[in-house]
Formats: sequence, structure tokens, C-alpha cells
Amino acid sequence: MQASKIVPGEDYAIRQTGKLVRFRVSKVSTERHKDSSTSLVFGYVAEDQVDGEASAAIQLRPEKILGPMKDFDELKQKEQEERAAQAAREKEESENADDLIRKFYALSGLAMPNDLHSMHSHPFYPAGYGGRIEIDAKGVRALLAAMKKMA
Repeated sequence: MQASKIVPGEDYAIRQTGKLVRFRVSKVSTERHKDSSTSLVFGYVAEDQVDGEASAAIQLRPEKILGPMKDFDELKQKEQEERAAQAAREKEESENADDLIRKFYALSGLAMPNDLHSMHSHPFYPAGYGGRIEIDAKGVRALLAAMKKMA
């Protein structure tokens, strides 16, 4: 962002460790040289305030400022909603996988472990994210035997 458009006292959006955060500007300093100029923006990250006190002051080059925070509040809310929706999808997939594993144990007649998510020598267990399920050879044999009885 251009240093001339940055106003002290206003909040601007910056990325810090991959997150969109609110940067409160306290001062803009521009040094003019014979053929160029150098600008620095001083301020602090508003989210880092402790008991209403500003955190340690930092200085940034104007290019690091993405724009006025009011333009990014909607974007930040959308990012949070997308993360919440993704977490809900992952939770549903995990619950579906757990339900299917319980049904596999009931169908196969094998004893169900106390912890479905421990992968140590269980015939059926969740395989990471996405609702995937691993079935070992013992589980395959038990399911096939149960299906043959049904047919």
C-alpha cells in the first residue's frame, strides 16, 4: 500500500504467521533522498494487546500492509466460516466412519475394542482424515464369512 494513503490511528490488515491481523498505525515516516524515498510504518498488532496496553511496537514497509481493515473484516469472517464448515465436515466424516466400523464389528461377530481409534491389531480402524477406513486380513475374512451366511 502507498505510504501516503496510510493514516496514523487507523487499523490496517497485515498477514502475520499466515493469519490476517489488525495492525494499528501510530506513525508513518518517509525519508526523501535525492532520487528516491524510503517509508516505514510504525504501529502494533491490535490482537496482541494485553489488558488494553499496546504490544511491542513494530515497523513495516508499506508494501506489507494489505489495506484498510474495514475492507478485510468481511474476508476474515468468511475465512472463519469456511474453517468452521470444514471442521464440521471432518467431524461428520469421522462419525460416519466410526458408525460404519461399529456396523462391521456387529456384522462380522468380532469383539469391538474399547477405543475405535487405536490402530493396534484391530481388524477395522479409521485411516486418517476423510472418513477412510482400513480393514486388515482378519477383518476381510470375518466380513466375507458373514456375507456368505447372508447369501
